[in-house]
Amino acid sequence: LARLRQHLVFAQHAWASDGPFMEFQLVVCRDLPHAIHEYRDEDGWAYVAYPPRRESEVARAASPAPLEILMRTPRLALARVGGR
Repeated sequence: LARLRQHLVFAQHAWASDGPFMEFQLVVCRDLPHAIHEYRDEDGWAYVAYPPRRESEVARAASPAPLEILMRTPRLALARVGGR
């Protein structure tokens, strides 16, 4: 994530005001499959932040594209989903 991303989809509202993500245009969603499709960066990737316990839900929403995990902590995972 070396350059500024256009959007970052949050799968959970709790982190929408977290300081580390203020450089992104944050999208808090309820319809995760739609958000992953709608909010792609210029490079064709959708970037998604979520609590690790919701990883299977996020993977299903991204299907058939796989999740590429970029970062994982006990409280937060950051992944991207290809679309092109």
